[in-house]
Amino acid sequence: GKYVPDKVVNDFIHNAGLETARGQLLYGICMDTDAERYTELSEKMHPTELMVLMNAYYSMLFEPVKAHEGLISDVKGDAMLALWTERNFSKRHCEQACKAALEIVNAVELFNHSYPEAVLPTRIGLHIGEVVVGNVGTVDHYEYRAVGDLVNSANRIQIANKHFRTRILLSTDVIEGLDLFLTRPLGKVLLHGKSNPISLAELITFKEKAADDQIWLCEVFAKVIRAYEAQSWAQAQRNLLEILEKFPNDGPSRFFLNRCEDY
Repeated sequence: GKYVPDKVVNDFIHNAGLETARGQLLYGICMDTDAERYTELSEKMHPTELMVLMNAYYSMLFEPVKAHEGLISDVKGDAMLALWTERNFSKRHCEQACKAALEIVNAVELFNHSYPEAVLPTRIGLHIGEVVVGNVGTVDHYEYRAVGDLVNSANRIQIANKHFRTRILLSTDVIEGLDLFLTRPLGKVLLHGKSNPISLAELITFKEKAADDQIWLCEVFAKVIRAYEAQSWAQAQRNLLEILEKFPNDGPSRFFLNRCEDY
């Protein structure tokens, strides 16, 4: 039970003799996380020290996922994959995944304060869609994991945080119909290795906790995206410069300002 989900353990007990590699086609949310500076730390730290550090780090990530009914599907190095799945579409899982993501960001901040010599800023990507979950492998070795474009897309969304200098990015389908969260639209983005663009947004905070400055930022940035997609580069620039006067280190504003200048 420490290595695979409880449900899988029950399946092994009650369905012994059935094909081990059988998987289930499910619908849900995939969360992909990655920690900056892990490679740098792994070069500097003794493997035993690194293992202790990463166990403490993952305990901070796992708790919000489990508290909001998520499933830890995979852990590798500094990356975690979590799932919220069921046979039919449910907005409840979208809400749970978003709550977990925001809590993870707060938990990582606490972790980084506790380990100032080993800070691990964390990027998160969320996507929604179909996925096959089951035992993947052959003959004498299987791993319980998720397979499908949902996993790949969540990973690409997570990586996009590098370019926007953000912490939580998600496909807008995840937050469609939810009114609990403050998000910033980033428009349609063609992610690395993908053939079709995905509409992205930054998950900022709960609406009830949002500061006036954060609300203002999202409202003005929505104007930026409308102007940008209409190829009104000068208008988009004006709005972006207005934002940067107030938030000089805002990553998405810097990203789109450079694009506008290029165009």
